[in-house]
Amino acid sequence: MNLNIDSWGYFKISEVFDIFQQGKANQGMLVEGHDCFYVGAKKDDNGVMFHCAYDAELIQKGNCIIFICNGEGSVGYTNYMDTDFIGTKDIVAGYNKYLNEYNGIFIATVLCQERPKYSFGRKWKTHLKNTIIRLPKTSNETPDWQYMEEYIKSLRYKHISTTNKNAEGQIDTTKWKEFEVSSILTIVNGSGITKEEIEYNEGKLNAVQSGESNNGVLGKIDKDYCISQNYAISEKPCL
Repeated sequence: MNLNIDSWGYFKISEVFDIFQQGKANQGMLVEGHDCFYVGAKKDDNGVMFHCAYDAELIQKGNCIIFICNGEGSVGYTNYMDTDFIGTKDIVAGYNKYLNEYNGIFIATVLCQERPKYSFGRKWKTHLKNTIIRLPKTSNETPDWQYMEEYIKSLRYKHISTTNKNAEGQIDTTKWKEFEVSSILTIVNGSGITKEEIEYNEGKLNAVQSGESNNGVLGKIDKDYCISQNYAISEKPCL
């Protein structure tokens, strides 16, 4: 199916969803368990933070779009959630009787394009219902839920699933035991190396800081300079 947006219509989010429900939980309210998902301000893993015990007072129905209304780096993202869950107060769930896993994926993808508007202090929660998006429309000027469903079905995609599968060759952990990290590793605190130090003392030694990209390597620094500053140096494999 060709995706021609020229004929799409403009809709407020409040016209696309009939019901909006804010999440009710924070981590301190949860009980440890494996009954349901705890969903929050997380763009990856469909927003799932971890599993927790079922709580009838906190549970929210699935088959909804989850709007991440707060959270550094994640605000403005949306996910489609197919199953019941417990949500943090940082999310809002949007419902419509025509929503399903197919058009839900379609709409969540469109909504994520709005994310750049919700940075630098602007939050979804304030502007959510009045945000205008473009969607396929019917002759009656309503969102074309059927077209969105058929479009996703026409793509080659992996069926959405929140069920863990027992993969062939899965590692058997039943005989494993717990160890304190300090009992198997020698712990050495890092040094607070700055970008300026690296810039003015360039060398061949990796300067590693807390970062999610480039394996944490901030740059290359001179080894002799680090020795002169009593900075911790590791020349052995480590975690």
